[in-house]
Amino acid sequence: MLTFKKLILYFSTPIFYLKKQKLLDTQPRSRTWVIFGPMESGKTTFVKTVLYYQNTILDKYDISYRNIQFYDVESFVKGLGNNWKTTVLNLFIDDAVFLADSRASMTRTSQILTQTYFYIRHYIDHYSKQTRLVNVFWSAQSVTAVDKRIRDTATVVILKGMVRANEKILREYFYPSIVRKMQLLQIMSTIDDKYKSYIAVSLQKNYSRLLKYSAKPMAKFEELGERPENKLKDILNPRES
Repeated sequence: MLTFKKLILYFSTPIFYLKKQKLLDTQPRSRTWVIFGPMESGKTTFVKTVLYYQNTILDKYDISYRNIQFYDVESFVKGLGNNWKTTVLNLFIDDAVFLADSRASMTRTSQILTQTYFYIRHYIDHYSKQTRLVNVFWSAQSVTAVDKRIRDTATVVILKGMVRANEKILREYFYPSIVRKMQLLQIMSTIDDKYKSYIAVSLQKNYSRLLKYSAKPMAKFEELGERPENKLKDILNPRES
């Protein structure tokens, strides 16, 4: 049975190192996590919790890792051109709606940004001697905010709290039975914050489950790009030309 611990172990940790076995395939692996939920639903806390448990395991086996958080498009694109020289690389794109907005999916800008996401695979191939596992975390407030091509290629889909999406879209990723449970979770999350410790998870559209976890937002990020609050200051207080 899937548990939160197994979710961490199988989808964010290089198992071959833990088993001390030789790699059967020389190609590195990648995992894509898409986390949906409104403001204050615990999306960032969830990502930090996943990486806290993952990093703890990697520290135990002396496996190198880097956690990178991006705040804007430019820093993300530039980041893919870097050789991070690490065994495990975690990329967290916060508020991904600004990177791949499905409402503008036909615009040239959105097409370039969505294509950039798929360049990650080529990044992994190019730096395979250094990087063996890449986790990419996309975070957005609405299911429909992120381009469908990114949603459809996700390894793990996570819903937090009251999700902004209609039932038809949710059923694309979750069994009908889990949708009913999620509706209960959504109602309860508005009553008591303790329900922030629950997530609805779907693995490649063929397995859905509600899981409980202990939030430990203790992972540290290397931050690249400009924080949204700093951009807001620039808007409110424009520099004099």
